[in-house]
Amino acid sequence: MAIKNASDLLIYKNFASATQVTRILFKATPTSGTLGNLIIKNATNGSGTTADRTTGNVSAHTPTQAATVVKSALEAFGYTVSSIGSSGPTSKFIDCTNGQAGFVPSITVVGGTTTLDQDKVEVDITTFGSASGYEPIAFSTSASVSFTTDMRDTTSKDSSGFYVGLGGARSFEMSTDALQDLNSDLDFQEFFNDWGNRTEVTLRFSERLTSGVANDRFYQGNAFVTSCSMDAGVEDNVTYSVTFTGTAATTTGEQ
Repeated sequence: MAIKNASDLLIYKNFASATQVTRILFKATPTSGTLGNLIIKNATNGSGTTADRTTGNVSAHTPTQAATVVKSALEAFGYTVSSIGSSGPTSKFIDCTNGQAGFVPSITVVGGTTTLDQDKVEVDITTFGSASGYEPIAFSTSASVSFTTDMRDTTSKDSSGFYVGLGGARSFEMSTDALQDLNSDLDFQEFFNDWGNRTEVTLRFSERLTSGVANDRFYQGNAFVTSCSMDAGVEDNVTYSVTFTGTAATTTGEQ
């Protein structure tokens, strides 16, 4: 007997690989003292190697100079870095795209032989890196999949008073309820964005993926978010529900 535990059945969403984009902003007079270098910690190159990088020396204690030396050091390590932009009258920023797709450590900038005022630098990840593949909807409390066939009414006067039908369009629907976790990649906001942008997503209803375990059945197809709702009762967990309506064919197989 191979009865499945319902707790192990989940809905997974497919993600394309993405590279991480980090914005580094320097405010007025970010450095002081010796006109020396800065250190970029946890930089990751296109081969996935993570290392600290030392910049060239700043020629002045200005946001533009700090951004310039960091930009050069990251580009030499394989990053794609934007032109220096302005944020307000005195702040400068650069957007740094990591060379390695997938999740990578967050870079930070600290003082080297020149002193860096940490209150004058902000490092924000604007796009998180992700590897391609399927990610489960986090903290799911229920998951379901259904398949339907619309019947074509072919009843006629020759049907002896009985309904007669033929198979028509086939469709599927997946739905899930989950606890809202603000630190999860797949939370209510993700599906709200899919709904708002009318984004077609690829879903898989399957056994929980476990390393070394094969031959688990899955059901997969493309769908749109057709409803999403959130519930926040007094002294209760915040929960949300999402319904996906399938479009085009579905497939099944073993993973």
